[in-house]
Amino acid sequence: LKKADVGATSNVLLLHATGFHGKVFPSSFVDCFAPNNVFSMDIRGFGDSSRWEGEKPLWKDLVSDVLTVVRNCEAFLAQ
Repeated sequence: LKKADVGATSNVLLLHATGFHGKVFPSSFVDCFAPNNVFSMDIRGFGDSSRWEGEKPLWKDLVSDVLTVVRNCEAFLAQ
């Protein structure tokens, strides 16, 4: 999970297509969402995220990962 600290009004989570990583969003693009907290995450197996073990994850597994990040954004902001 990466955070671009552009403010504190709301939280915005940017997701990339599989095969990319969270750094695909340039800072000028992130600035469009000011004054919000802007996050990007690496989908499982891409970018800085850990590789999955066993079979490739199903789409429902990736959705579960995203929902986990959304549910934990407040704790991440408190760090």
